[in-house]
Amino acid sequence: MELQTVATGATLHVSSDSMEVPSGSGHHHHHHHEELKVVASSAAMHHEISSYDNDEEAPLPKLKKLKLEDDDDSSFAFQNPTKQCLHRIHNDLTKLYNDPIEGIFVVPDDNLANRCHALLLGPTGTPYEFGSFYFIMDFPNSYPHEPPKVTIQTTDLGTVRFNPNIYACGKVCLSILGTWSGPSWTPALTIGSVLLSIQSLMNATPYHNEPGFESIHVGGRQPRNYNNIIRHETIRVAVLGMVELALAQKLPQKLGELIIETAQATKECCGFLCEEYKGLDGLPFQDPYKRNKGIFQFRRLQERLEAMGGSTSTNTNNEEESVSMTQTMSMEET
Repeated sequence: MELQTVATGATLHVSSDSMEVPSGSGHHHHHHHEELKVVASSAAMHHEISSYDNDEEAPLPKLKKLKLEDDDDSSFAFQNPTKQCLHRIHNDLTKLYNDPIEGIFVVPDDNLANRCHALLLGPTGTPYEFGSFYFIMDFPNSYPHEPPKVTIQTTDLGTVRFNPNIYACGKVCLSILGTWSGPSWTPALTIGSVLLSIQSLMNATPYHNEPGFESIHVGGRQPRNYNNIIRHETIRVAVLGMVELALAQKLPQKLGELIIETAQATKECCGFLCEEYKGLDGLPFQDPYKRNKGIFQFRRLQERLEAMGGSTSTNTNNEEESVSMTQTMSMEET
């Protein structure tokens, strides 16, 4: 059976009888007509894999070697998934396929049966719009009695915090994941409900997600400043950065294809957004939380969007980006 993605026009060949997907990154080439057993939404769909040893932001020199697996003592809890765990993951994915959630895509890992790769498309009307945000979900042996561990990989090497609840170190703060106060995990929750909860954090005013800031400065300068930063970093990291990784085949293949197609389909709108906000260029970020540092360069982002390729070649005019990309790639390979 075929599933059309609205934003990209790509056709996914979907089978629900098996959820093992050829999604490994690297130079794996699959036949064009090979069945893609993928769970996807009706809308089209990032970045570096990074984590720190603690929950707070750590300086760059402490950045761990880039890899998916954590080295912490809890890793044993993920090494021997039970039959019930694997059966439930399969059922969750099947349910998400049968009842897709707009802007959410999930594929199982090529090698680890208790890992999934998820892409969340930034919701329309928010500063996350046009961005593709890449998460990894690891399921403990006791799933669904314990929640999955979810980490965001779209952080530009652990330097960008996209939300008060989504840390640059990769941590996602949600009560149902056991990483925040509030309603706790129940076995009735699924992969889809977890990703929908994360997507709901990407709202029109993420400034107010911070505890104690829910009603402060409503409509004021601080939320606007924060949105401008998120908007800029979404284009830089979650659009352009994601495309770079996809072109370099550093992501699951079919997700990478979706990322490139989606970026091409939305690049004109993205360019208009840069045009609208280029008056901020040259000004430093004014992050009310003092977490994201940088200078607005919307015009530069606009140029990079215009030069954005759709093949495996990168833009050689951008020496800075080429160096940055090379570093990213070499670190990921270690």
